[in-house]
Amino acid sequence: MSGRLGSLGVALGRAGLLLLGVSVVVFTLLRAMPGDPVLIALVDGGIAADPATVADWRRSLGLAASLSAQYFDWLVGLATGDWGLSMRTRRPVAWELGERIGWSCAIGLGGIALAAMLSLPLGRSAALSPAGAIDTMSRIITVLLQSVPSFVLATGIVLLVLTAPGTVRLYTGGAIERLIAPTLLVGLYALAPLMRVVRRAYLEEREQFYMRAAQAKGLSARDALSRHAGRAALLALLAALPPQATWAVGGTIVVEVVFGIPGVSQLVVDSVAARDYAVLQVFVMLVAVAMVLVHAATDFLRRSLDPRPAA
Repeated sequence: MSGRLGSLGVALGRAGLLLLGVSVVVFTLLRAMPGDPVLIALVDGGIAADPATVADWRRSLGLAASLSAQYFDWLVGLATGDWGLSMRTRRPVAWELGERIGWSCAIGLGGIALAAMLSLPLGRSAALSPAGAIDTMSRIITVLLQSVPSFVLATGIVLLVLTAPGTVRLYTGGAIERLIAPTLLVGLYALAPLMRVVRRAYLEEREQFYMRAAQAKGLSARDALSRHAGRAALLALLAALPPQATWAVGGTIVVEVVFGIPGVSQLVVDSVAARDYAVLQVFVMLVAVAMVLVHAATDFLRRSLDPRPAA
């Protein structure tokens, strides 16, 4: 019990240090961007940028203090739930993100979950019949998706739907109808590499000694692979999920822009143009926390399936 608590404490400490490092990097890089967010906000709002107004805005947005004081104030606010005001809209950052984060999570998490569920049976089928129809198709799709950016394929889907009116209302339908295409697209881009990982795990297990023992007991090579290699394939899938989840963040933003989804993508794009530090800092930190949770969850599942200590 004490060993598990010690491991948990070490993991939490590492996660805390990682997030602290991310906070320093994102705070520093955003301040290094050219352009003054206060001047940009005043010009966009049609407000005269006289010295008194600029100074008042800097004080109200917490930009008048030194950089170290700004960082520590932001860090304390981030930990206590006070994420500040958007420099562009003057609304609480929590409101700005809260109105949109549900759409983005539905697309990103839905696409990754769909890809993970399909990769196991499809990867197994590809391994059972190397150079068969499913294996060949997976190779073709993998090469195609590596060659074609997601926004190009998304634009092609939009043009295809527009030539067949009455099929799917990409921009005017209900929430579920609007989420179908972007979720499937994110899932497709994640499915190809996950499926190849599962396929490779099955093929590697086929060469293990216990497989030969299973065949010596009367099982065919196909049945032995189907019955005994599933855990290894699942472990390989769990190892491959965190990188795909990281890609899904960027992929989700791209498809949201193309399909006009009211997620965080347009907010992030507008915030970059306006140098809205408050929104961008919180967004990056939320992504970092999500990635830490994904790594922790997959690591826990892998240890549950294979409790042996890592070599």
